[in-house]
Amino acid sequence: MVTTKKKVVKKPAKKGSLVEALGDISKELQKLKSERAKVSKRVGSLNSKMVDAQSKEMELRNQISKLVEKEGSYNKDKSKAQAKVLEIKQKLAKIKKIQEELRDI
Repeated sequence: MVTTKKKVVKKPAKKGSLVEALGDISKELQKLKSERAKVSKRVGSLNSKMVDAQSKEMELRNQISKLVEKEGSYNKDKSKAQAKVLEIKQKLAKIKKIQEELRDI
């Protein structure tokens, strides 16, 4: 007598538990996908804001550079004007001295 062994496939005893677990996993996966999409959108928004801020920063740096350049020019003009005032004061002092000498004559 030849005996053949039958292959026995065991069915899960708690098939309902596995289906429920898969359902929970599926829900959690959907939740995580949704959360990832929100985070990705937020990152994109932050990147856009950062690019805008960097652009504004460059614009302000350029404005500051122009103002510093103007300040330098104004300081040169101020120095020239102060030198001119000093020169005029010296000339006035000479004129007063000459006037005093002429009065003494």
